[in-house]
Amino acid sequence: MKQQPSGRTRRPDARKPGERATLSMRITSDLWHRLDHDARASGRSLSAEAEFRLARSFQEQDLLDQVLTLAYGPQLAELVAMLGRAMKAAGSAAALNGEYSWDAVDRWAEIPYAFNEAFAAAVTILEGRRPDGSSEARPGRTANDRRSHSPALAG
Repeated sequence: MKQQPSGRTRRPDARKPGERATLSMRITSDLWHRLDHDARASGRSLSAEAEFRLARSFQEQDLLDQVLTLAYGPQLAELVAMLGRAMKAAGSAAALNGEYSWDAVDRWAEIPYAFNEAFAAAVTILEGRRPDGSSEARPGRTANDRRSHSPALAG
């Protein structure tokens, strides 16, 4: 069993599907009051409200994945999600390190240095995903020919 820093052990293998388990955590008093208010308004216990919201966060992530897949297909959806995660992580970290402010984390796209770090992360991913082989056009076709047949590349 993996030992946790607190000295407690986790037993994920001892949990059966659907079995209820205890999760103990510390939260800020502001978050506790919001959670308590919403639990009372919905008629749920504090624990049930926390579980509901945690489960909903996973459902929202699954929904985003489904929407991206429907819009772009599985390969591009995966790439768009990967680019988004990498750009947000790199940009947020650079903004925090450069501005020394948690407020800057959400404004990374407005901070030139942070934006450049996010851009570099995206380029690194794209270069890593580039397929092997020649990137030259087929003989007899030019970049202008491709633009005229692709609305996304035209104009």
